[in-house]
Amino acid sequence: MTEKIKTVANYIAKRYEPMLGLFHGVRCENDFILFKKYLPNCAIVGTSDTIESEANNILLRNCALFYRDFVARFDFIFSYVYMDVFLPDETIYIWKNQIAENGIILLDVAKDFYLIEIESIKIIDVLDFSNSKTIVTEVVNNA
Repeated sequence: MTEKIKTVANYIAKRYEPMLGLFHGVRCENDFILFKKYLPNCAIVGTSDTIESEANNILLRNCALFYRDFVARFDFIFSYVYMDVFLPDETIYIWKNQIAENGIILLDVAKDFYLIEIESIKIIDVLDFSNSKTIVTEVVNNA
């Protein structure tokens, strides 16, 4: 997991200048701390069903639920729990609304996972790993 987190964080840092990021579905506090280490100029919030850490900015929140204070706030969202959510289409809709203008969503998924076409989500890159891949998407403004 360490190499994946480093690769994803470096990808974000090289291509964007994020100010605020969201790591949905933190399962291990050490992974979250490592992610923050590789993005030192970015504030990062984590959500978790099992971990809460005020010191590390991890909130005890279900990543698939709507929170008004998250709307249009984040420059990027990273999650390796997307495949585990109960209603993935509804969850991606919620996450789309959490992204600020020109933001990206990075979904770590199984190697054989195929992201069906979702309105206003465009795949812009794929990072390949031995047992998984991270799909990088952007939210397209249809206005």
